[in-house]
Amino acid sequence: MTKYYLWFLLFYLFTEPRASRENDAPVMVTGILGESAILPTEIPNGYKLENINWASRTSVALVQPEGQSVKIITTHQNYRDRLNVPPNTYNLKISPLKMEDAGSYRADINLQNPTTSTTFTITKNYTLHVYRQLAPPKITLTFVASENNTCNISLTCFMEEGGEAVKYQWTPLGEQAVESNGKSSLFIFQRPKDAPINYTCTAINPVTNNSQSKFVQYPCAGTLVIFDPFWYTLLSVLEMVIVIILTGMGFYLRHKKKQGRLAPPKITLTFVASENNTCNITLTCFMEEKGEAVKYQWTPLGEQAVESNGKSSLFIFQRPEDAPINYICTAINPVTNNSQSKLVQYPCADADSPSTSKVMALKDLPLSENQLYDEISMPKAIVSNPPKEEEALNTIYYTVQKPQKIKNSCSSATKLLGTSTNDSVI
Repeated sequence: MTKYYLWFLLFYLFTEPRASRENDAPVMVTGILGESAILPTEIPNGYKLENINWASRTSVALVQPEGQSVKIITTHQNYRDRLNVPPNTYNLKISPLKMEDAGSYRADINLQNPTTSTTFTITKNYTLHVYRQLAPPKITLTFVASENNTCNISLTCFMEEGGEAVKYQWTPLGEQAVESNGKSSLFIFQRPKDAPINYTCTAINPVTNNSQSKFVQYPCAGTLVIFDPFWYTLLSVLEMVIVIILTGMGFYLRHKKKQGRLAPPKITLTFVASENNTCNITLTCFMEEKGEAVKYQWTPLGEQAVESNGKSSLFIFQRPEDAPINYICTAINPVTNNSQSKLVQYPCADADSPSTSKVMALKDLPLSENQLYDEISMPKAIVSNPPKEEEALNTIYYTVQKPQKIKNSCSSATKLLGTSTNDSVI
């Protein structure tokens, strides 16, 4: 008996009377990129709202009443955290708008008649247009001098970007200023005695507009006018050749700039502590991939910061009381440049006692095959002669020799701080 009851219930649910209605023309909705747009709904009096299914190219959201509030379930990740239902309505608000939000939308509004318990569906269609906020348009001016000293001027108004559905409007107009080419161009006729005029082009899309002005004062003054067909043709050909050459040069320079684009340079720091607490610091600027004709420039410079080694190195002298300074190295080649900075704050604070100097070599120094970097501590004096008998008994001498196993790696390129391979260090 229970089995037959369940079948009857399912049959009733699927065969329940349900009416539907769909609006003929879609509702047009416009919005500005980064702002919001509202898709309006209308709930007929006398019906109880069950839910609203919103869809575009895919499912968008499900809106349903929940007590005195409204619950919205976002069903597509592209709309996550961007959907809302304004108070006391069931409208769908999208904010902030993206360009990909533009397109067709559909709302299936499912209603119930409380009296008959029948359901009713209203389907509404929408078309959402998203526009960019317009920047001021650009205006170009070209002119041709006529035989009777009349200057034929053409002003062209255009958008560099965001030109979707843009229309143009010029002011002022008159006998000497006529719009054409879908109103993006303005043809002007001026004579030498005519007063200058300020022409304004306004770019307009369905939600916003912006303007730009151009002051025009007989630009043909001093123009050479040639009416002989031969010379006119020759000059036209020369003009074409010049345009082709300039275009090719522009392409070459853009290509060269792209090929020569520099990455930020690397900066290494080494320092030596002196007896008078002065810290002798060396910053070295280099490129991992040097490229062609790279030069270096340091800032700031002064008495305590001096460039050397073709400007790739900077020698700095700091005392404990000096404020930290941010030094910037700029790598420059003929087409581009890039920079890197290093904050220097008396690095000798962590050095050994005043009787020794400490040299720090950063691990990211560029290593070649025959170079060796390490952290060493050395006394203040360097001698190569044997000790005299009258010197203090508590003086200890050490001799530094090259290990026998190292081959070529301890060549003259690996000398430290100007010592030779045969120096003896106290």
